[in-house]
Amino acid sequence: MPQARGRLGGWRHRGPGNGLSKSYYAREAILERLEDLEDIYLAEQALEQVRRGEMTTHNLDEVERNLGLAD
Repeated sequence: MPQARGRLGGWRHRGPGNGLSKSYYAREAILERLEDLEDIYLAEQALEQVRRGEMTTHNLDEVERNLGLAD
């Protein structure tokens, strides 16, 4: 893990001298990754619903027409 430690050490000096710790940046990176994983999971669930015919999709032209925004 020395490579990760080196990257975290460099992050400490970013920002306007806020003095945030490596732990803070590690925590933020972990939280961001968890959010990304949640987004992927939700997208995969939606895709499966579309494939099973439980959810439909609409292209931009359809949406604009339905909202009265078409030219």
